Amino acid sequence: MGIKLFLSGISVFILPGTPAQVVVALLVALGSLHVTLVHRPYVEPSDNAVAVASLWAGVVALLGVLLIHFKELYLDVVRAGCARRRHFLPLTPPVRASPNSLPALAAAPACTRTRCSTATHSTAS
Repeated sequence: MGIKLFLSGISVFILPGTPAQVVVALLVALGSLHVTLVHRPYVEPSDNAVAVASLWAGVVALLGVLLIHFKELYLDVVRAGCARRRHFLPLTPPVRASPNSLPALAAAPACTRTRCSTATHSTAS
């Protein structure tokens, strides 16, 4: 019951709206999965199997949320004109440029931060 309380009630106060919030929830979910696998808290083996399956479903859901966060961050950076940077985050693939887009990438301003603002690039245009 404490895991459900943490994942639904307390985790909303830990870095709200950031990928770090999802990572903390993912670590808690993985920890509870580990404890359930090691200690097998239920008498019936089928109850343990259901508990493990439901915890895995939560882990997979949190991984999906984390991927959505990184996709949004990736699209924000590309839309802001930061496609010139090869790697803007260590967990994402590099931006691949086609030969036709090289002049546009050379003209794009270099980014100095992970998240670019449109105000940074509006003065260069």
